[in-house]
Parts: sequence; structure tokens; C-alpha cells
Amino acid sequence: MVQPPLLAGTPSDVQIATEDDWVSVTPVYRGNWRLAYPKPLQSEPGLELYGDGLNYPQIKPLWIGAKFTGTIHFPAGANVNKKTD
Repeated sequence: MVQPPLLAGTPSDVQIATEDDWVSVTPVYRGNWRLAYPKPLQSEPGLELYGDGLNYPQIKPLWIGAKFTGTIHFPAGANVNKKTD
């Protein structure tokens, strides 16, 4: 992950650019990943099919995702050299 510089507070004017360094962090995952098949909420079931079959193919959505069980460690970040001369 790369994090842009964060402002210490809300400035009176919008700051668009800054000379501060960006920080790169590579999280360390300790645990297990597995496939997950979530079901849509019964109160908001969504559409059974998407698309009209003419201008866009008619498809049935497949609910799939990932489940992580464990811990995520975010080590100290490293400055990213954003200047390319």
C-alpha cells in the first residue's frame, strides 16, 4: 500500500499538492484465507438476472469473495521517492 501525505488539520484553503514524502507499507498477514460465498440480504435481494439479453448479455450474478481469519501487521513505512529525474 502507498499512503499519500496526510494533513495535520483542515486547512482554510484546499491544498492540492505537497512536497511531503509518500509512505509505502507492505502488510504482513498471519492467518488463513478461504473462499467465501456470501448471500445477499433477504431485505435487499437484488435482481435475479442482470442485463436485458439484447444490448447487454443477460447474466446471473455469482456471489463469491474471500474470508481472512488471523491478524494483519502493519510495519513502519518506508518513504517513496516520488521524483523521477
